[in-house]
Amino acid sequence: MTEAEWLHGTNLPTLGEWLEEQGYQRKLRLFVVACCRQAWDLLPGEASRRAVEVAEMFADGLATAEELAAARAAVFPVHVAGKDPRPFRATIAAGFCADEHGLWDSPVKLAEMAADDAARPGATEEAWLAAFQAEIRKKIVFLREFVGNPFRPVTVEEAWLVRNDGAVPKIAQEMYDERAFERMGVLADALEEAGCTDAEVLEHCRGPGPHARGCWLVDLLLGKK
Repeated sequence: MTEAEWLHGTNLPTLGEWLEEQGYQRKLRLFVVACCRQAWDLLPGEASRRAVEVAEMFADGLATAEELAAARAAVFPVHVAGKDPRPFRATIAAGFCADEHGLWDSPVKLAEMAADDAARPGATEEAWLAAFQAEIRKKIVFLREFVGNPFRPVTVEEAWLVRNDGAVPKIAQEMYDERAFERMGVLADALEEAGCTDAEVLEHCRGPGPHARGCWLVDLLLGKK
């Protein structure tokens, strides 16, 4: 994988599998969790949502492999596919979110689900495929939210973390704990007040997002990998 391939690649599983090889398992699981959370209202049944929650806890070391396997196993018996394929795809996504392997089925199934919505009933196969590819591109952009550019890692300056009574890590921790990523602008202000002039850092905070647990910058400020 080259830097250009990472920045411009369009094959989601290829990018993800390379990240797995580089040791980004936690971030990859949080990415898949975040994709499922974006479709939260379409996850059918408590078991599906519980699988996502346990997968998120597992990523941060708050659930065991046994709990993860149990959450995954509970997903599939509760669903019977009907005429609408979206609940089936959402269920599959939630189940693989809580799998120790096969994570890439989750974002792909969710992209298929979004394509079902974007391509109206009766649309041509070409229209559906175009919608699916557009959704995959969105998910690749979202994946980069979790990793940034691994070929040009940002370095946190100690001053950012200690000035103003440690305001920056405090804000970052609150955002992480509460999933309050709408406060990225507040974090940018705190970073500037702490002496940060790094354009990439500040632009990431003030950019359009979306942001989620696993955000490369928030993780960096909290010492998470």
